Amino acid sequence: MEALTKEQVYKLALNRMNYTWEPDEAQNANVNAAIEEAEALLRARAGSPDLDLTGPEYRGLLIECVWYLANNRRAEFEEDYRAEIVNLRLAEGFGCGKEESTV
Repeated sequence: MEALTKEQVYKLALNRMNYTWEPDEAQNANVNAAIEEAEALLRARAGSPDLDLTGPEYRGLLIECVWYLANNRRAEFEEDYRAEIVNLRLAEGFGCGKEESTV
């Protein structure tokens, strides 16, 4: 699977939020802000500012984070996904569980 485009992330976020209509300007701004905040939050937790969250490994976590943030439930996200966030940090921030590079 390839990395997602920003438009694909946006559409997945709308789908996760059960939007069955075209969002108005305020809803559109809320979703886009939640996407940006989710990316920043997960990259900070991973300790990796350039982490690609749109690849198959992390896209589900990204979309869930967007849903929580768009619904003003950041603390609940961090509680509900504590294990995933720790694993993200271990894998990306410290390299735990990653294959060694042969280059």
